[in-house]
Order: sequence, then structure tokens, then C-alpha cells
Amino acid sequence: MPHASHTTTVDATYDEVRALLADKVDHPRKYVPVTSSTILERTDDHVLREMFQPYPVPLTIRERIRETAVDGGVDIVFEHVDNPTYTGSFHNTLRRGPDGVTLEYRMEWTPVSGADPMSDETAARMVRDGVTHLKHLAENPVQVPDWVRGFFDAVDSADLTAVAGLLTDDVRFRIGNGPELVGRAAAVAQLAKEADRHATTRHDHVDVTTVDDRAFVNGYVEHTTHDGEEHLFPSFTELRRREGRISTFLIFADTSPTPRSA
Repeated sequence: MPHASHTTTVDATYDEVRALLADKVDHPRKYVPVTSSTILERTDDHVLREMFQPYPVPLTIRERIRETAVDGGVDIVFEHVDNPTYTGSFHNTLRRGPDGVTLEYRMEWTPVSGADPMSDETAARMVRDGVTHLKHLAENPVQVPDWVRGFFDAVDSADLTAVAGLLTDDVRFRIGNGPELVGRAAAVAQLAKEADRHATTRHDHVDVTTVDDRAFVNGYVEHTTHDGEEHLFPSFTELRRREGRISTFLIFADTSPTPRSA
């Protein structure tokens, strides 16, 4: 049965790690290998979430998530609910201590019946990798240049006037495998169509690399549709500046999970 735990110290503040753990509840795809996630219920007491994990073992996981105070910190408990494969829980425990902040992941899963599809060795690797990944995110917060952050803030707010003011007259713009558009008017018109498809858009940057006036932005974009559905998918964007304005805006992303209007 998959029982495993891993504990590490984290060179970050308690509040910084706590914020990542809270984000992990709503956006697990950024932290664990899942391809879809839906919040089914949210109350003052718990969150009910369902997600699909293709690796290391294909599983549809429905879990009730609660927070419990522990000595020096908090234990976030992910408890299986009506799952055909496993019962039990997964713990994310964060504590303040004399040596700093410690983070523990603990898996306590029991197969419902028959052979266990996940070995203890696989479980140990999954738990260790999860802790290591969150530790890396906490200790290496992404550094986003002001001009990059300002541009994405304008895009996310759907302030097309502000976006237009940040583009060159001959800007190159493309989304995924769509056609490459040239010119401010064409780019803004396409961005307007994209904005109309969604109630909200939010970019979350994981890594930003800059070379002179070029920026390569790796992260996630979250769209909320007008009927309340949320779609989160990886995105990679190349930006180039010329004389203080964006001259190239290329988005490399598979937006197929997001419904498109005809």
C-alpha cells in the first residue's frame, strides 16, 4: 500500500510557503502531474476537488480538503471521497521551528480491493518530487521585469487601450498555431476577440528569462468562461521590445481545452 513521507527545510518565510500551499489547492496542475482539476464545492470548512492524474498511475481523485492547526503551523489534509481505487489521505504539513520552516508531505493511501496499482517505491518518489518542487518554487521566486509585468497586467485586465499604447505600429502577434498578424490594429482586434470569450484571464509566471530587449515567459494562463468554468494550461510567450514598446508578441500554447465560439 502506498505509504510514504518526505520532510525538508525551506529557505523561505512561513507565509511565502503557506501562500503556495493555498494556491496548490486551487491550481494543482502547477504543482503535481495532473491534466485537469475542478473545484466541486467550497465552504468555510472544506473544499471538494476532483482531478485526473495520469502519472505515475492513472487515477481520478476526488478529495475533501481541510486545514487543521498543528503545533507551530498547519496541516492541509486531502481525504479521498468515494474513490474506487484508494481510501485514506494525503497531508501537506507546514511548521515553524528553531531551524526555520519545515515542509512535510505524507501519503497514507490504502487500496480499496485487489492489487495495489502503486508501489511504495513509486509513492516515495512522487512524494519526494512534490516536496522538492514546492521547495524550489518557494526558494526561487520568479523575477519579472517591470515592463513584462506591466504588459501582462494590461492584457489580464482587458484594458485594450492600455495594451495598444504598449505596442509598436508594426507589432508581430500570434496565438498558438494561428496566423501571424502584423500591425497594432490587427493585434488589438484579435485580443478583443479573445477577451470577449472569457470573463477573466490571469497569467501566472513560473520563469522569465531576459536577453537585452527580449523576454521569454514560461508559466500558466487561467481563463474563466462566462458560465464559470475555469481552464488552466501551460503557456510560453516571447516578447521583444523596440524603443520601449512591444514589437513581437508570440504565444506558444495549446488553447484547445478552452471552448471557442464559432
